[in-house]
Amino acid sequence: SYSFCTLLENIMAWIKQMMSTAGGPSGVLHPTRDLFFVWNKTLMAQTVESLVEAFPEGTLHAFAAKANPLEWVLRELEGSGMGCEAASIGEFRQGMKVFGGHKMVFDSPCKTVAEIHEALRTECLMNVDNFQELERVAAFLEENPSKARVGMRVNPQVGAGSMGIFSTG
Repeated sequence: SYSFCTLLENIMAWIKQMMSTAGGPSGVLHPTRDLFFVWNKTLMAQTVESLVEAFPEGTLHAFAAKANPLEWVLRELEGSGMGCEAASIGEFRQGMKVFGGHKMVFDSPCKTVAEIHEALRTECLMNVDNFQELERVAAFLEENPSKARVGMRVNPQVGAGSMGIFSTG
């Protein structure tokens, strides 16, 4: 069995080999352009399993799309039972492709009117971060049906920072 350090050493040796034997800049890997990462699917599955076991049945655990928005990564996580949390409309759209609305949490702290409307046209969970957003949601719902579930973020330390509307203490 490999230790993590041994695995890392082997990966680094492979990268060096791919860069040198492939003829430099025109080779398989370019030293400043190419990117890759290593992902331990077994460890991910074990982590998700531990998380699910620690909470009551029916709890939605959401992976932050900003951590890795690649579609194949999101598919692996969705297959393990995870949901997806999006802090931007781009992340929300990417997550919707994979998770669908019922496992999608839109949690942006500064949603535009258009983004709120887009989210409310789905079955997502949307967290409202301030009274302005709440008013925008209410205005949309007066005119449009929605299957979205809306929650309100409550933070007792609001106002402790220099910008009151974004201040969370």
